[in-house]
Amino acid sequence: MDPKVVIILLLITGLLTASVYDIKTMCVPFWLILCFIILAAVSVVTEIVHHRSREALLTVMFSLIPLLLIVMSAPLHVEFIGTADGIIIFVIGAVMGTAGLVAILTLSFIISGLGSAFCIILGKKNRKDKIPLVPFLTVGTIAGVYLLV
Repeated sequence: MDPKVVIILLLITGLLTASVYDIKTMCVPFWLILCFIILAAVSVVTEIVHHRSREALLTVMFSLIPLLLIVMSAPLHVEFIGTADGIIIFVIGAVMGTAGLVAILTLSFIISGLGSAFCIILGKKNRKDKIPLVPFLTVGTIAGVYLLV
């Protein structure tokens, strides 16, 4: 079996776990974030060794951009997008590549907007309520993997 498939399955498993935590506690535990970082490192090393691709390093550099933007803008906003969300976006980029990351983020944000609007229309949430992002990243990743692979 291709190592990329195993890494994608581990990514989806981690995202599903993080989604449960994010929905229940609005927080992703540190141990799970650490697992995501290790998965990103394994993905990059596997890509370099297995496919002899130096593009993996460029992919990591490009996927660091959203993480850096989120971390640097943290003082400007309170609880908009958390650091865990930024790390998860980085890991998705490291595993899926730059084009995959753009497609997955696009799908995730569209699904997030529709889901949020649906909750507001039904009266379950108002505009001031926090809505966890990780479940939408999970759905976007699963849809993106299905569409891209």
